[in-house]
Amino acid sequence: METPNEQEHSKHSALEHWLIAGLIILVAALAFGLGRLSTLEEAKVPVTIDYFSSSTPAAAASAPIPKSAPASDTSAGTAAKSGNANATGSIVASKSGTTYYYASCSNRISDANKIYFDTAAAAEAAGFRLAKTCTP
Repeated sequence: METPNEQEHSKHSALEHWLIAGLIILVAALAFGLGRLSTLEEAKVPVTIDYFSSSTPAAAASAPIPKSAPASDTSAGTAAKSGNANATGSIVASKSGTTYYYASCSNRISDANKIYFDTAAAAEAAGFRLAKTCTP
């Protein structure tokens, strides 16, 4: 038969074992959570803002349109003067694809395969449709 002192010691020993097990589980859970948080930070895409070289709308309208359709389209010039960003050749599509994207939408088109349009109507006239992941 155990003495009261031995019973007290066995209760105290069992409590210590439970506390140690709980502490190990807590540390493991915290480490797992921190690992998950670190991968979320790596997955974020940085935001980039492109500026025109000139701050005046008139100068931006007269600026050359990079890799765009022929410059004879006068609707692009009037749309650029009104502040429409899509009229400056910022609609892009792939030579081998069927969808087009606005500049604000992410896409995975390689630079060698990119073709540019002044307007969404021009892209649609060329047989492209707006990508489902891209909203104007």
